[in-house]
Amino acid sequence: MPRRKSARFVSLGFELIELESGLVGIATLLEGVRNSYELTTLDGRQQLSSALSLTRAIAARVRLAHRVIRGAAPVIELLTPGNVTQRGRPGDDPDVRLAVTARSSSAAIARRRLA
Repeated sequence: MPRRKSARFVSLGFELIELESGLVGIATLLEGVRNSYELTTLDGRQQLSSALSLTRAIAARVRLAHRVIRGAAPVIELLTPGNVTQRGRPGDDPDVRLAVTARSSSAAIARRRLA
């Protein structure tokens, strides 16, 4: 008998933890620049460049999450190893879980908008 594939969900709680970790990384890089380097040194410029890159990546994830929540992008686009979860069970910590289904495709989103 074939194994039934378990449903996957995106945990918005886990996504927020990942974004928070990125922000902590940015703060660490900027503190390093402030405390150890001048912006005229190569190391200082590299750390500042890394902080800017992380900031842009986090901004892109926030925009994508906003689009998914509004129904303008499929849930699967937000799915990563860091935010995947299963259906919640009684007694679990509260979380917002978005189901990853075939219905969350871009075509389904477009049909919902037209309805």
